[in-house]
Amino acid sequence: MPKPLTAKIWEQCVRDNANAPDKAAFGSSAFDLQKNVYTTIKFNVGANGKKEMLVTLPEPDGREPNDHSRFKVILQHANTVDLDSVMRFCKKEKQTTQEQETVVSTRPSPCHVSLLY
Repeated sequence: MPKPLTAKIWEQCVRDNANAPDKAAFGSSAFDLQKNVYTTIKFNVGANGKKEMLVTLPEPDGREPNDHSRFKVILQHANTVDLDSVMRFCKKEKQTTQEQETVVSTRPSPCHVSLLY
């Protein structure tokens, strides 16, 4: 999916959730335009560990949106990053072996986003 389109979908998702219970998570999120959303505040997810939303992009000419402008967004927790470990790594401070492996060998992504259309 083209990055400009994924950006529009995520921006609309954030707007649509401006009054949701987890609006702070949406408001403080950063989307990498691929599949990861980074936030310091957890999203409210269901018992299945996912949050599914239908996002509709407005048509530029004001027409009624059709199926081509509707997208399913699925949020799923992927990983938690210990920011203190990241800071110690950046400052080249002594770290435990586990911290080194976590910071260097993984691609942390607190939340995985699936954009389906």
